[in-house]
Amino acid sequence: MSLDLGQLSLAKYPEDERRDIAGQAFTFMFARNPFHRMFSAYCDKLFMLAPQTGFIVKHIRKSMRREQLQRQGAGENFIYMGPEYNITFAQALVHAIQSRDPHFLQISKQCNPCDINFNVLGRMESLDIDSRYILTKLNRSHIMENTMECDEFRESRDQGIIEELVQRVFSVLKRKKEEMSKFKALVRTWKVFHIRGLVRDDISFPLSVAEAENASVSRITELGVAAMHRSGTPAERLAQRDKYYKQAFRSVSLADILRFSRSVTSDCRLFGYDCYPAEIYHGRQEGDEEDNIFSNDKYIYDGLI
Repeated sequence: MSLDLGQLSLAKYPEDERRDIAGQAFTFMFARNPFHRMFSAYCDKLFMLAPQTGFIVKHIRKSMRREQLQRQGAGENFIYMGPEYNITFAQALVHAIQSRDPHFLQISKQCNPCDINFNVLGRMESLDIDSRYILTKLNRSHIMENTMECDEFRESRDQGIIEELVQRVFSVLKRKKEEMSKFKALVRTWKVFHIRGLVRDDISFPLSVAEAENASVSRITELGVAAMHRSGTPAERLAQRDKYYKQAFRSVSLADILRFSRSVTSDCRLFGYDCYPAEIYHGRQEGDEEDNIFSNDKYIYDGLI
């Protein structure tokens, strides 16, 4: 069998061909902490506008409708009337527990790590080290040249993330009429800059409603990159990202977090993650969930509208 080197993912091949392909290739896969992955998927696909947002929201709303009918005996005419795409982190977490959506589905159910003898099982948390190991095995170690360890690389990477996020939200807004106004979509994108540790918390979205409606991709990108350069080093901004990660799970009931932990048990066991991380569970009690930006969008637009 001849291999198309452009098709680097086994998922692109029929399932019955994957073993043969894997037997002829140096194979590797990467996993990610299930809690971090859930948080990232929510921020990138639901908190801000993305091409997949409408599709995912539609399914979550259907699920919410079914639960409403079952638990509260709502009438058959019940329709989700939440504002815009304001799906909370708690609602997304519950959706992820039972979803087949690849953005939320456990890695162990997507990549067949038990059926294919991968040469390397890497983790996103050690991407630098694991990537170097893989490239060394492939005699391509020169590709990285220690760049991932320096602040210059991280600054360039973060600038690229800002550019990509801005381009993405504009492409979605341009493609079709969304439930969300351009101003709110851009405010949420800027908030994702905060959440991902790209821009310091105290640097607010700098445009008025009228200015945002007329803003271009280049203008928002320019403002975002300038704000990033005023926000300290990547290491300093990392603590801010961690704060938001913990805050997201603080907005979820303990019962639902426990359900999520049980749903990702296979990923935790296969890839060496903790299904009950202390930073999520420490001090939690049922009924102590917080009202914050991940549960109430009034905190996102506070002081801007």
